[in-house]
Amino acid sequence: MLMIISVIILLAAGIVAAVEYLQPERHLLQVLANAMFDHWVPSITLLSVVFVGVIVLAIVRNVYAKQLHTRVLDRAWQAIFNHVDK
Repeated sequence: MLMIISVIILLAAGIVAAVEYLQPERHLLQVLANAMFDHWVPSITLLSVVFVGVIVLAIVRNVYAKQLHTRVLDRAWQAIFNHVDK
């Protein structure tokens, strides 16, 4: 429970610090948000492509890691069997 409270306080402090840090760039963020809402379909399409790309990369990484883990594990077992058989 104490950890949850400390994380909430830390997040609140981080948000306040981010707002203070980004205050000079507020106009730029407003221009960016207006452009995104003015060109709704291209911006949503771009964001969707980025998020799908991240999800696909995560799936590919997971599959590759499992294959690599299996290959390395098989080599390790093979080395152990070879050592025991000697």
